[in-house]
Order: sequence, then C-alpha cells, then structure tokens
Amino acid sequence: MPNTYMSFSSLRSLQKFAFAFVIIIFISCNYATSKKDVVKDTTTIVNAPIDSLSASKVPNEYNNLARFIAGTKQDNENDFKAMEATPYWSNFSKNITQKFNTLDSTRYSKMRAWRNTILNEVNSNTEKLFYPFSGPDFLNAYTFFPNAKEYTMLALEPSGKLPSIDELKLDTAHNYFASIENGLKAILSFSFFRTEAMEKDFANNQLNGAVHLVSLFVIKTGNKIIDVKPATINNLGEIVLTDKNDCTINGFQILFEDGITHQNKIINYFSIDVSDLALQTNPCFKAFASNLQAVTTYLKSASYLLHSTNFSFMRNTIIAHSKNILQDDSGIPLLFFKDTVWNKTFYGTYDKPINLFRNKFQANLHKVYNDSLSKVNIKKLPFGIGYDYKQNESNLMLFRKK
Repeated sequence: MPNTYMSFSSLRSLQKFAFAFVIIIFISCNYATSKKDVVKDTTTIVNAPIDSLSASKVPNEYNNLARFIAGTKQDNENDFKAMEATPYWSNFSKNITQKFNTLDSTRYSKMRAWRNTILNEVNSNTEKLFYPFSGPDFLNAYTFFPNAKEYTMLALEPSGKLPSIDELKLDTAHNYFASIENGLKAILSFSFFRTEAMEKDFANNQLNGAVHLVSLFVIKTGNKIIDVKPATINNLGEIVLTDKNDCTINGFQILFEDGITHQNKIINYFSIDVSDLALQTNPCFKAFASNLQAVTTYLKSASYLLHSTNFSFMRNTIIAHSKNILQDDSGIPLLFFKDTVWNKTFYGTYDKPINLFRNKFQANLHKVYNDSLSKVNIKKLPFGIGYDYKQNESNLMLFRKK
C-alpha cells in the first residue's frame, strides 16, 4: 500500500531492547493518563542508538499485533494468522482496507504529489517533526514529512495500552474492532480527529488511548513496528522510557522501520496539557522545551488554541525553536510571523473559520488571501484538509526562517 497512513502503540513489554532518542519538543492539551494505562515496563533507556535494533533482528510480536489491529494480513506464520479467518476480523479487514484505498486515491495521493513538489526542500532538512495538538494523527504527519527520523506528538488523549492476543481471542473482540472503525470515522472522512468524540472513544476499556490508532497508522503507511515502550519526560527535560515519571507526563515511544528507506525511526507520543496554567506545575516539559533544537512544526485542526493568551508559552516555543512551520489557519495567528524573520508562502483559500470558531477570524490573513494585489501570489492547494476539509475550501501556510 502507498505511503499514506498511521500507527498503533503500547503492548505488554514482551521484549527488552535498548533504544532511545534525543529530545524534541512536546506540547498538547490536558488529559492526564494514569499509570495503569501505559505499558507495564519500567525500563529506563537513554542514549542507545536507534539503529541498534531492526525489524529483521527481533521477534515480530508488536508488528504482528499492529498488523492484526490494522486489518492487514500477516507477513509471517504466527498465532494471529490463524485468527484471520474469524468473521469479525475478515469483515473488519475488508471494510478498513476499502476505506483506506478510497481515501488514498481521493486525497492522500494528491497530498503526496503536492509534498514531493512543495515540501521537497523542507523534507530534506527535517530530522525532527513536532506535532502539538495532534491526537493520534500519525497519518498526516508521515504523509507530509516521511523523511523525519523522529516524530513528537502531543495531545490531550491518553496514551493507552495495546491488547494481548488472548484478549483478541475473546468473544467480545468484535467490539474492539467496531471501536477502531468508529474511532477512525472523523479522520477518514474529514482529515482530523474530534476531541469530544475521542474522549468518548477512548473511555472504552478496550480502545483506551492513542496507542491503538498510532500503531494502526504505522502499518497503514507501509512501515514495520520494532518495539513499543512507555515513555515520559524527566525533570531534566529528557525523554526516558519508563512508566514512572516526575511530572505526570504519560506517553509511549514506538520504534519502527521505515518501509521505504528501512531506517529505524521513532514516534514519541505524550498526553499533556500545555496551557500556560497547567505548565506552571510542569517543570519537566518546560525543561524539555528549553532544550529543543531546530525542528519542523506541523499544526492542523488545532482548535485555534494558539490564538489564546493561555497558550503563549507553547506559541512562543514553536516560534523560537522551529525552522519550518506548516499549518492551517487554526495554528499560530499570522501577526506573530514577522517579515524580518520568516519567508511566507500561502496555499489554498481563506474566507473565514467554520462556525464553531467564527470568533477566530483573522482580517490580516483574509487580506492576504483576497486582496487583489496579494492574491496573485497565492498558490493552489489540490486537496482538502483541516476543518474546511473540502477541496478548494482549505488552506495551508508554509513559514521558513530566513
């Protein structure tokens, strides 16, 4: 399948392999997960090279599980292969494969073609992608930025815990796959996750956090999972692989092998509230942000939170530490991008926000997109994305530091 989709995360720690990674910035919204939601592995591993493990050298338990969850047939003989004949899985696999194929032909093939032309230079210098307010959306992150070696995703949603094979053999397993299909409805239809809907979806005892859908998207983008571990940020601002933490930052890390380059890459997901008020009592994340190196930041369907004075720390951090920013109008307001600092390119169209966010209208952005003089510089956007997800109604803006 073409490179287009997203990923699942945390299982019980069946493997003990050392790998870690360098710090990248996190920020998100509030949904603190309890320790019982994360993979039960208390290993702390720092500074191990990510290339020390490969999918060809380790058991495939995580990858086998993720393929089963993604409705993708197994590529080796294992216990999940025998379960592919069950009616609930075969029906799920047929439905989900059809939906992803349709989505790929109608939207993501266009996104990849646009990326290969417009983002080619940005991708060539992007090693770390920072995606605040992401939800489980590894799908769009990987579609736009497949060259990144490390993806850091921040959101309100809990990290969660992957099911065991014994749980998937139960008579109630069909409910789990129905929950996955329901959880994917918004992003497959509109290109974004809805916070309120995810809150209900992840209240499910089975589909209990982002790790399920992130793992699914790793498989659907043509990649192979090597390992899944709990992760947090310590009081020095370092990412550590453990379910014990200093600042109630719960998350997971997925090590995966890229399906095209066969390089090992990392996904970090953290459940965290990054409002100014919440960060007053979270020195771990503040330390992490201060250590941030130049990253590429992606912002989509971000609820216009960065327009608020209560998210000034996150906004200032992104502006200060990003070398590239790709966003729609729900990200950082245009007024914060100074002409002396940023090169700006505008794509698509901007009329006004959807009714839910009608008070977030930007008059200066409207002028850029609609003024007779500046309008001639607006570039086409051949696909729909974000809250105005229909083609010819969406916008993207690329900001590059001078």
